[in-house]
Amino acid sequence: MPTKPHATGKTGTARPRGAAPVRGGLPRGYGAMRDVPLALDPRIDLTKPIYEQAAALRKAATPKRTGKPR
Repeated sequence: MPTKPHATGKTGTARPRGAAPVRGGLPRGYGAMRDVPLALDPRIDLTKPIYEQAAALRKAATPKRTGKPR
C-alpha cells in the first residue's frame, strides 16, 4: 500500500475505508431486502417512463368534485 504523509511529518499506511471484505466479498447491504416482497403494479409498463404512468394513475384515482366551486 502507498504511504501517506501526516501533519507530524511521519508516514503511515493509507487504508481505504472499505478495505476489509464483508462476508466473503459481497457488497454491503446485499440481501437486506430479501424478506420483503416487491409489489409491482401490473398496470405499469417497465419499458416506458414510470413517473408519467404513475402520475396518470394517481390523477385517475383522485375523486372528481361535484357541486358549485367556492
